[in-house]
Amino acid sequence: MFISRMTMNQWSGLFCVEVASAATVVVLVVVVVVVVVVVVVVVTIVYVVVVVVVVVAVVAVVVVVVVVVEVVVVVVVEVVVVEVVEVVVVVVVVAAEAKNNNNTSSSTSIKT
Repeated sequence: MFISRMTMNQWSGLFCVEVASAATVVVLVVVVVVVVVVVVVVVTIVYVVVVVVVVVAVVAVVVVVVVVVEVVVVVVVEVVVVEVVEVVVVVVVVAAEAKNNNNTSSSTSIKT
């Protein structure tokens, strides 16, 4: 009975309300989808930037550590080699002087 009593204007108004309600729902769904897509894109970009920054930082730290270790090793090796060479030179000089002194003293003792 309620339906039969409604006039055409009432039906038209009801239809407009339904269309407006449906349009509002569609607009809200579109806004939510756009916001979700924007958030996902921003989060993805931030994630990629953070990953790139972390990778670059790790690579930089590794490079610095490798360079420092290499410099330390080179300096230590140079110092050790120089010290060993100095010790060898001293030993050779002392041995040569000792041999020279032995030869001199033995030859002088024979002469006298």
